[in-house]
Amino acid sequence: MSEVILEELIIGFDGTVVEIFYAGRGDSDRFHIAQLESAELLHLDARGGPTFNLVGTHRGGVALNRLKVKAAELPALQQVVSEINEAASPLD
Repeated sequence: MSEVILEELIIGFDGTVVEIFYAGRGDSDRFHIAQLESAELLHLDARGGPTFNLVGTHRGGVALNRLKVKAAELPALQQVVSEINEAASPLD
């Protein structure tokens, strides 16, 4: 289980399911890896913070903009994105 705990949310990935828990809102999103095409970290150099994007295979997914990410948290976030992409890519 990989997990990133940020100020605004927690992203967890167990190899099959991506879970996003929103701080202060009390709700969450869950995506099975079969529903996802890829994960992306965009705008890493943006002053407002990066965007975490889950791209759905048909439609859907989620884009979380302007994440509050501390420098020490960025490697763990990049690792989770890498693991999601590895699991989402079809085996040849």
